[in-house]
Amino acid sequence: MDNSTIVFIAVLGIAFIFLRWLIAPIPPQLPNELNEALANNSANNSNRSTNSSNSTNNTNRRSRRDVSDDMIEVVQTIAPQLTRGQIRMDLERSGSVELTMERYMETGSLPFPPGESASTLNLQPDISEHSQVTKKEPENLIDKYGLKSKIRDDEGEEIENIDDNKWGSSKEERTSLLNRKREEMILQARKRLASQLQNEVAL
Repeated sequence: MDNSTIVFIAVLGIAFIFLRWLIAPIPPQLPNELNEALANNSANNSNRSTNSSNSTNNTNRRSRRDVSDDMIEVVQTIAPQLTRGQIRMDLERSGSVELTMERYMETGSLPFPPGESASTLNLQPDISEHSQVTKKEPENLIDKYGLKSKIRDDEGEEIENIDDNKWGSSKEERTSLLNRKREEMILQARKRLASQLQNEVAL
């Protein structure tokens, strides 16, 4: 057998082996590797979601301020119709007795905490109250807080402003300052309303 024949047979053998390798099926372990990769990605996404949820919960906890019983009592002294739940929830949000009182002055009430509402409160009057004649509620805040004597008829006279940064050292002093702040806000609101009505009439 000559050399050309040997070379030809060798080339055919190499070509056969190459074609066999080229058309061979995909090894069965590859799908398993793909499944493992998908499982790892799913686990990573789950961990990210858990970390994000924990971060949100920690942020919500940090956003709540510490509220003492003394702060609740100060607000309840000025607004006895509010429940402790209402006062506590707003103080946790604002962190300031003054901000809570300003919100109460503007809206006339405070939002109820979850699970509590005006209809669910057990407001049963005493037996002695049934025997008394129901008193007519004041029609406005001026009558309610007895501020008629403090109304300024003179337009040039300014209402005394209370320093917002001033804060009493005792409970009585804080209550007094908040009462004065309440009167100031009511009188200023009345003055703005009177000015607005005067402008509308002029137009």
